[in-house]
Amino acid sequence: PVAVSVAEQVGYRPRLSACCVAVPDADLVWHGVAQLQARVLGPNRLEVSLAGQRRLELAALGETYDFLESPGFVVSNLLLGRPFGEFRGTARVACRQTGLECRLRFLPAPAGGEDPANRVEGAIVSRDAGEVLRIKGQWDKVVVMWGEGQDPQVL
Repeated sequence: PVAVSVAEQVGYRPRLSACCVAVPDADLVWHGVAQLQARVLGPNRLEVSLAGQRRLELAALGETYDFLESPGFVVSNLLLGRPFGEFRGTARVACRQTGLECRLRFLPAPAGGEDPANRVEGAIVSRDAGEVLRIKGQWDKVVVMWGEGQDPQVL
């Protein structure tokens, strides 16, 4: 499928960027307005976060997904040591039509290195039925999901 995209910086104070990507053959449209925010977390760490409205429309399914929260991206050891980055914080994506919302927590790597890095955990929640599925794993390797009484399945 061919994708058509338009992206533009629409504001300077604050810095805002707008984008739209359409894939007509897949009935898919992604659009949003975003503001990148950077903050120094210490002498050797930086966090970049994304604020603004983002939406994915899947016309063939009649579904619209709103990205309500996004995790930050933290880069550590910028000046000293070996730099590495990881997502930290919460992500929330909701579908208006189905009433489902995905809530994910991106967990920081442990200081001692005993647990794996890039961990994520969360759930898919229904506004009518509560928690539908649990999600857990390493976002860069394997993520599994399961419902009550079900065996975990790889996403």
